Amino acid sequence: MISKIKKPVLLASLCLILSMFLVSSALGDNLDFDKLKENTLNLVQRSIDKINIAKNTINNNPAIESEIKESSIVKLTEVEVELLTYKSLVENTTNMSGLVSLNKNLVKNLKDNKEVIKNSVKNALIKLGQKVSEKSEELRDKTEILITSAKIKCPDQTSKTTIASIEVQLSQLDSKSETLKQALSKRDTVVIKQEVKKIKELSKNIIENLKSLEETC
Repeated sequence: MISKIKKPVLLASLCLILSMFLVSSALGDNLDFDKLKENTLNLVQRSIDKINIAKNTINNNPAIESEIKESSIVKLTEVEVELLTYKSLVENTTNMSGLVSLNKNLVKNLKDNKEVIKNSVKNALIKLGQKVSEKSEELRDKTEILITSAKIKCPDQTSKTTIASIEVQLSQLDSKSETLKQALSKRDTVVIKQEVKKIKELSKNIIENLKSLEETC
């Protein structure tokens, strides 16, 4: 699931680059050029690697719709292309003034791109939460119909016990679904991830109980 995306690590990496750029811009020739260039390239590459991890995680998550995947990956790729271009420019820079100049030009872009990355990941999580919310409502409606019919057709104690268990699970599903809806309205991705996981597990248990009911009824 989408919770595996290491958004904090990715953003922290960009923040490290920003901090280093600001320091190099302020100190200029007082810094060792070769060391600064090496550190710059290493940090840029780390950010590129984190972007690729985010892209792969989104792309390989079957729960995220293709349209959302494409939109998120396009935005992340745009950031990656900018960093690759910057990396190439840094590699070809031969003096401190050139490196400091590049850093100054990139600071604003990195600040803007940090928000692009943050929003891409956040929007993907929100879309996933919306999909899970819709699916949980569909499951609830179908389950209600099935157990209503089963109460009439299957009066045996085993079926009654299973139905009672399903009804408890439906009540829990209602509670989790409501929490998820509130989190979606607030765009609270931390709670969204938590509730998506709980709803998926609960839905799985409901489906298993429905299968058991079908066997006994």
